[in-house]
Amino acid sequence: MTIGGAYRHLPAVEPGAPLALHGLAVEDGAIVLAALPGLAVPVDIGASGLLAGPAGAAADSGGAVYLSDPDSDRILVLGPCDTVPETLGCVRAGSDPGAVRAPGGLAVDRRGILYVADRGNHRVQGLDPRTGQGVAVLGQEHAYDAPRPGDPPGGLREPADVAVDSEDRLYVADRGNGRVVRLGLPHGAVDAGFEATLQAQSHAPMDPTHVAVAVLAGAERLIVLDGASKALVYDLDGVQDDTLTNALGGALAASLAVAGGMASGLAVADGRILVGDPTGRRVMAFDEVGRFAGTVPGFRGPATALALDGRGRLVIATGGGAVRLDAAGRAAAGTFVLGPLGGEGEAEWHGVRALCDPLAENTHLRLYTFTADDAGAALPAIVDWQAAPADQLNLRVLAPAGRYLWIGGALSGAGDATPAVRALRVSWDHEGWRRWLPAVYGRNESAGALDGLLSLLESGLDEQEETIAALPTRFDPGAAPDGEHAGRWLDWLAGWQALELDARWSEADRRRSVGRAFAAHGRRGTPRGLREAIRSSLGIRARIDEPAVAAELWRLGDARTPLGILSMLAGAEADGAVLGRTATLGRSQLIEAGNEGAPLFADLAHRFCVAVHAGELTTSSARDALVGLVDRERPAHTAWALRVIEPRGRVGLQSRVGLDAIVARQGDPLALGAGGGLGEAALAGAPTPGRVGDHAHLGVDATVS
Repeated sequence: MTIGGAYRHLPAVEPGAPLALHGLAVEDGAIVLAALPGLAVPVDIGASGLLAGPAGAAADSGGAVYLSDPDSDRILVLGPCDTVPETLGCVRAGSDPGAVRAPGGLAVDRRGILYVADRGNHRVQGLDPRTGQGVAVLGQEHAYDAPRPGDPPGGLREPADVAVDSEDRLYVADRGNGRVVRLGLPHGAVDAGFEATLQAQSHAPMDPTHVAVAVLAGAERLIVLDGASKALVYDLDGVQDDTLTNALGGALAASLAVAGGMASGLAVADGRILVGDPTGRRVMAFDEVGRFAGTVPGFRGPATALALDGRGRLVIATGGGAVRLDAAGRAAAGTFVLGPLGGEGEAEWHGVRALCDPLAENTHLRLYTFTADDAGAALPAIVDWQAAPADQLNLRVLAPAGRYLWIGGALSGAGDATPAVRALRVSWDHEGWRRWLPAVYGRNESAGALDGLLSLLESGLDEQEETIAALPTRFDPGAAPDGEHAGRWLDWLAGWQALELDARWSEADRRRSVGRAFAAHGRRGTPRGLREAIRSSLGIRARIDEPAVAAELWRLGDARTPLGILSMLAGAEADGAVLGRTATLGRSQLIEAGNEGAPLFADLAHRFCVAVHAGELTTSSARDALVGLVDRERPAHTAWALRVIEPRGRVGLQSRVGLDAIVARQGDPLALGAGGGLGEAALAGAPTPGRVGDHAHLGVDATVS
C-alpha cells in the first residue's frame, strides 16, 4: 500500500490491505475478538435416559443435531428449536443393516445422509434421517465382528469417528488399525492412494480418535486428533501441512499440559477449531492458524463430542447429558498486524491513532509499531515492537526512521465483550506545533521531548478539527454515518422532511429514501406523491383514482359525455330548491349563500380511492401498513377508500360497464361439424326439451321428474 500526504485514515478492513488477524474477526467493518459459543443451555434428555461414554455429534444443514449413545446402542436427534431429543427412526441395537452397536462419531453429507462410525460392528453405516433406515454399509468386508488375518485392507476395525468433505468423500478414523482412510461415496471404495500418501508423511496418524474437515486459511484441510494430546493437519490429498500442524499441535499440547487434560471431541466452523477436554472440564478454542484463543465461556464440564449446528450454536455431549450454547461469547485475546505501509522514499513516521468504540469493562487494546527499510524484513514477535501504554489509543512512533511501517494491535477481554477497532489514522512528515514557537526551542537536545509534549496537546484538538472538517458529509445522504456506533445521522436528516425510515430497510434503501426526500416532499399530498410513497415504503404498486377529476355533467344530446361512463346526473338542483317550482315539501333542501352548485360534486369532492391488487396484500400486517401510510400522507381534508382488486368481477366495486366490463349477449350453441372450437369461439348450447321417443336419452339429456 502506498501512502502520500501528511496523514491517512485506514479503514479497519480495506480491500487489498496487508492485514493479518490472529484470534480476531471482522464484524460490521470493525476488528473484534473472535466470537465463540457462550451461555450454556442444558438439553433435557428426559425419558431418553443419559448419554454415556465417548459419544459422537453432527449437524445437518437444517440445524438438526444428531447424538450417538454408545452404551445404549442408539442415535438421538435434536431439532433446531427442540430441547428434548428423540430416538432416530427405526435404529436399534444389533448387527443387521440399519442396526448399530456402540456407535461413535457422526457426519452428514450434502444429501442429508447421516454416517455413523458403527464401532461395535467394525463398519460405517449410512442412515436416512427421514426414515431412520440404513442406506449403506461401508468398510466391512465380511459379516463378522472383527477382521481376520489376511483380510483386504478395506476392512475397518473399531472406527472411532467420521467426517465428510465438500466433494462427499468420507474420512474414517480407523482406530483399531491405527490409520485414517478415505472412502468414496456412495459405494465406499477405499482410496488406496490417499492412504499411501498419508502414511508416507513425517507425522502419520497412529491412534486417530477424531477427524474433521474444514476450510482453514482459504483451503479445505483434514484435522486429526491423534491420541490424547496430538493434532495433525493435512491437505485433502494427504500431504501434511507442516505450518498448521506445528502451530495447532504445539498450542494444543501446551494448553493440555497446563491443565493436565486430554483431547476428546472436535468441531470446526468459520475458522474456529474447538477441542473438548473432558478431564479439564472445558472446551478449548483455536484460530485458523492454530493459535490458542481461549476456552469457551459459559461451559464447565466433560466434553466427549462437539457439533456446531446450522445457526452456529455449539452442542456438547457431556457423557451424562448434553448442553447447547446459545449466546455468543468472545475469545480471550487476539492480535492484528497491518503493513508494510509506505514505500515512496524516506518518511518520518509521526503517529498512529486507533479509532475505536468506547472500551467496555474488562476489555483492553494495546498498539505497537515497527519500522524497517526493507518491506520483506523479518518481523520479531509483536511484544518486542515499540508499544503504547495499555488502552492508549494515540501512539507516537518513536522507532528509528524507516521507509516502511507496520502497525500491530493486541485485543483482550473477559470473554463477554470485545474492543472494536474501526479505523487507524497514520501520520508522517509531521511538522508539529513547534514550528509556531520561537526558533530557540528547537536548538537543543530537548526539542524531541518538546515535540512529544506538544503532540499530546495537538492530538486532543485533532479530533475536534477533523469533526469540524467532516461536517459537510453529515448533510450528504450518501456519506452521512448510519450506524449504532457512528450515530443515526440519516434519521436526523430524514426528520427535516418528516420522513420516517423503517429500521428493516437496508442501508442502501435508507440512503436512497433520504436523497429523494426533498423532491418527494414537493409532491406530498398529490396522487403521484402518494403512489411513490407507497412504492418506496411498502414496495406496493397502487393506483390512485379521483372520481371528481373524470366526472362531467350530462347534457342531453352531447355525444362526448355518454351517461353512466364519464358523466352523472346531479343529486339535486344545482342552485338549491326554488319555492313554487322545484321545491317539494319534505323532500327538498335549501342551499346557503356561497354553496350554490355543491350538489353537482358534493359526493365526489375531496375523495379518492387507492386500488391495489390482492397479490400485494397477502397478510393483514401489509394491509395495516398501507392504511397507516395513506392516513399519514393524505391531505387532511380528504376522505379515501381502499379497493382490493381481485381476479373476479364485482358489480359496483371493480367492474365498470364500458371500461373494464361489458354486458355480453348469449353465445351461439355449438353445432357439430360447423367449425369453431369448444371453449374458444363457441359455447355449448343448453339442451332443448326432449320428447320421449324422439331424441331424448334417459340419463343423458332427459330425466324422469
